Amino acid sequence: MSTSTAQAFNALIERLANRTLQGKVRTVKLAVTGLLMPVAAIPLVALLFVVLPRTQVPLWNFVNLSGSAMAGYSDAVRPGSSSNEIATGNRTALRVHSENLPPEALYWRGTVFNYIDGENWKRRTPPK
Repeated sequence: MSTSTAQAFNALIERLANRTLQGKVRTVKLAVTGLLMPVAAIPLVALLFVVLPRTQVPLWNFVNLSGSAMAGYSDAVRPGSSSNEIATGNRTALRVHSENLPPEALYWRGTVFNYIDGENWKRRTPPK
């Protein structure tokens, strides 16, 4: 092997070693950053928990701006309070497809309200 070939070979080995070392340094930096980001986020999350208000209406309630009643279950029912608005809606509340059961075998049960306080129907745990 000639001197120039040996020098070229040594230069190639040095370049490969430097690239490998730089790759390891990048990997270590990436790992440290990946581990520190969640740790740094904890104080920010704690600050947001303290600062943001807790309201009855979610902050992202822009979906239902009208405030009209929507079909679904609630914790209580007050007869006559909003049945007209719900009845005139044309949105699908429930759609079921079943190919395995005959129609007479289907049985649906929703929320059962077993207590009335004079105006509102509510769900209570039955006495044992």
